[in-house]
Amino acid sequence: MPLKDLNPAERFIWRWRRGKMSGFRQALIDVIKKADIHNLEKLRKGFPDEVEGYVSYRWTKGWWDDLEAKMDGEKEAEPDDHEPDGLDLHKRQVEAERQEEAKA
Repeated sequence: MPLKDLNPAERFIWRWRRGKMSGFRQALIDVIKKADIHNLEKLRKGFPDEVEGYVSYRWTKGWWDDLEAKMDGEKEAEPDDHEPDGLDLHKRQVEAERQEEAKA
C-alpha cells in the first residue's frame, strides 16, 4: 500500500517508526511521547492526527501490527512532505506580519 493511502495518524507514526522525521515533526513526537495525560489532551487540540496516531500506537493492542500488515512489506517511508509546507506557511505568516507593521 502506498504511504499516501494511509490516514494522517497512520502516516505520522509510520514515518516516525521508520526514522524518517526531522525538524518540527521529530520535536513534536518527542513532546507527545513525554506528555502526561493532561498535556496530551492539550496537544491533541493542535495536533489531533499526530496525538491520535501515537495513542493508537501506544495503547491499542495490535495497531502497529495491523499497520505493518497494511503496508505489506514497505520498508522505506517517503520523505516527510510536511516540513516544506510548514516552513512556507511560517514564511508567509512572518511576511504578513511585516506588511502589517509597515502599514502601521
